[in-house]
Amino acid sequence: MSRWRVLSILFIVLAGCGRYLAPIAPELMAPRAVDKLVIAPSAQGVAFSWIAPEQDRRGKELTSFSGYRIRRKELIERGDETDNNIPFEAVGFVPDTHVEVREKLRTEARAQGKIGRRIEAPTELTTFTFLDNTAATGKTYLYKIVPENQGVVEGVVDELVKVTFKGSQSDVSVITSKELETPEGETQEKQSEPS
Repeated sequence: MSRWRVLSILFIVLAGCGRYLAPIAPELMAPRAVDKLVIAPSAQGVAFSWIAPEQDRRGKELTSFSGYRIRRKELIERGDETDNNIPFEAVGFVPDTHVEVREKLRTEARAQGKIGRRIEAPTELTTFTFLDNTAATGKTYLYKIVPENQGVVEGVVDELVKVTFKGSQSDVSVITSKELETPEGETQEKQSEPS
């Protein structure tokens, strides 16, 4: 190998030493939205089921996950869906360990000389359910299932669920988060019903 080539390689190696990548904002590492959300109201309450997301907002595989915060707010008047003065309240939390289990299985596979990155968490660890048994008959609620990682960083919510609770005869509609967005620069005002 020529002296020039050795010096070039040495320069490239030394030039890269001590450099760090730019830090990644925690929000970008937050989970994407839940998948295959199903709503099933019954006399016992409003039941939800969904499948865990596998990627963060950047489209990279999740490396940490805490679980899902189920939030709802009561809707009384037209326009309450987009009224930021009516807060969502937490009605439950469902823990999610599938990322932790997947990483443990991958570590075990690597220790056995296998390719770890191909191993996924068992399917039963990626399917979740929640029952809100505190819904009151005749009341209308807006629900969202918020994936969280690191205990506090909220992930994406693509769909919200509007439920007028009447047991198994409940009125249910799914609203995309985009439908609820207020155009930038506008203030959200409630629209009053005509008298």
